[in-house]
Amino acid sequence: LQALVDGGLTAPDGGRALGLAVAMPRGWAKSTISTLAFAMWCAITKRRHYVLIISDTDEQVRERARDIRDELEGNELLRKDFGDLAPLISERGSYSSTRGTSKEKWTEKDFVLKNEVRFAARNTGSNVRGLRTKQYRPDLIICDDIQRDEAVRTGARRNDTMRWFRKSLLGTLAPSGKIVVLGTVMHNADLMTHLVRPERIAKDEFPRFARMVHAGVRGLQVAYEPLRIVSGESTWPAWRPIRRTADTPKETKTLEEELQLLGSS
Repeated sequence: LQALVDGGLTAPDGGRALGLAVAMPRGWAKSTISTLAFAMWCAITKRRHYVLIISDTDEQVRERARDIRDELEGNELLRKDFGDLAPLISERGSYSSTRGTSKEKWTEKDFVLKNEVRFAARNTGSNVRGLRTKQYRPDLIICDDIQRDEAVRTGARRNDTMRWFRKSLLGTLAPSGKIVVLGTVMHNADLMTHLVRPERIAKDEFPRFARMVHAGVRGLQVAYEPLRIVSGESTWPAWRPIRRTADTPKETKTLEEELQLLGSS
């Protein structure tokens, strides 16, 4: 992630990467790594001026923004090392601008830190065109689980997400900006598959993205009829130990779903 922002990642087309796409299983700390730790690091060090966070629902984006504010307002170690960067709160309890005598008001999911770095959070499919703070367009976009099960079930829904991502979201990125996409592959033609496994698609539509696939199982070998895991080691055994066998149709379905979400199917 740091290499991406500092221009040290190479895209498959040989140029500098515009973005980084990482497929990870559910529950593997994607939000903690990217939306919280990485986004705050970029803001605190002023590597970026305008951080835009994208997630699937309005509830999720409010939660992501709240986590960032909570850390900035309550993490004493951060305050000790970097000073008080938390957004200014007016007497009425609303977030307000720190720019001179400006009375501009902000919201719980759109606010400016005391070092003038702006955070905004939006949900998938929302209007992101024309976003700007002073002279800056979003120069870091973090997409954290931007697709859900219902959105990948039909070709029309998958195409809507692809079109919005390609035209609207990438279109609002600053010329020198970077985008990080973390999610779980949920369909063999969904957005994450296009980003991290273009060999499964007829055309690579994102040649400027560096790609990583973090599987939840290392050295997986599966046997069928009945479905069972012959060998394999969880990459996070304390959190997600491997379920080895499936003795009933219900257990078989559960194991199939687990294998898919672990990024190993």
